[in-house]
Amino acid sequence: MRELNADLAICGAATEGATMCIGDSEVFCEYIDDRLPDGLIGRFARTEDALFFTEAREGWPEAIRRAIATEGLLHGLVDAINRGDLRQVRMSSGTDYAIGSAKRYLSR
Repeated sequence: MRELNADLAICGAATEGATMCIGDSEVFCEYIDDRLPDGLIGRFARTEDALFFTEAREGWPEAIRRAIATEGLLHGLVDAINRGDLRQVRMSSGTDYAIGSAKRYLSR
């Protein structure tokens, strides 16, 4: 299982502001920084790879923060069920499955 806070730290340490550029025969990512002699930080054979690289800097931290928040809510829900603050009412087999799956996931 991945450590989401460590993954978030990796994202935060990555270069900010990378932009995708399409040249005559190649796709590359560029980071403009006056302190660097060459702003080029990556070359890619495919446009899709360059787009992933540039969008991941902002997209992945947001997704990771949302996953962390969701896990926190899930922990709180399961704790409330275990304490008896909330009762598991048989609404459907899907509800029972979702609550059982949450308990199993959090017990790993």
